[in-house]
Amino acid sequence: MSGRLTGTGEVDLAGWLSRGWETIKDDVVTFAVASLLAGLIGAVTCGILAATLAQCGIAMMAFRKILYGRVEIGNVFDGMKRFVPAILTFLLLLIPGFLIWAIAQGPQTAIQILAPNNSGALLAASLWNIVATVILQALLAGAIFFAYAHIAARNVGPIEALQASWEIFRRNVVMFTLTAFVYGLIAAAGAIACCVGVFVTAPLITAATVHAYIDHFGLQGVSVEE
Repeated sequence: MSGRLTGTGEVDLAGWLSRGWETIKDDVVTFAVASLLAGLIGAVTCGILAATLAQCGIAMMAFRKILYGRVEIGNVFDGMKRFVPAILTFLLLLIPGFLIWAIAQGPQTAIQILAPNNSGALLAASLWNIVATVILQALLAGAIFFAYAHIAARNVGPIEALQASWEIFRRNVVMFTLTAFVYGLIAAAGAIACCVGVFVTAPLITAATVHAYIDHFGLQGVSVEE
């Protein structure tokens, strides 16, 4: 497996955020515009390039800033160097995404069909839908926490990226799940802020994840040039 699994599963939720901010703060406009470009291109390509640019491209920018101390807006397109593993990872993740939807939504759909007038059952199923979705999505986000960063850092395939992320996640399931949940809330808070704040919170979360990656895999062997 590429990279050094240097970490023991220790989680530094706040510290990673702080270091992520230190990475982007002097180039916050650069990261924000790059994030905007990634979002727009992802939207007009029906999400096809979303993982490539928004995930890998921004992560490669964060690595570049850490390694070389400088970054440009156009560096977001370095993510295209990771197009194949990024899109394959995205497609693979549709499977657990569908399973989560089925588990969470299934009971509510069944009750709507079989007992549409049973308000108590419908309420219980709706609550289950919300709780199951939040918990299962957070677990999935924790399990794949390092996947795109691993692809960005080392240009590995999707299976290797997911395996590497899982190896770290399983050492501290609760805290990585919590971290993924909190980071998701921060990103969502940026989206709520007139949809503008997300162009700061999204690269912030990506940079924080990159620092988490460095803590567990190290910088040796990381390359944004190939």
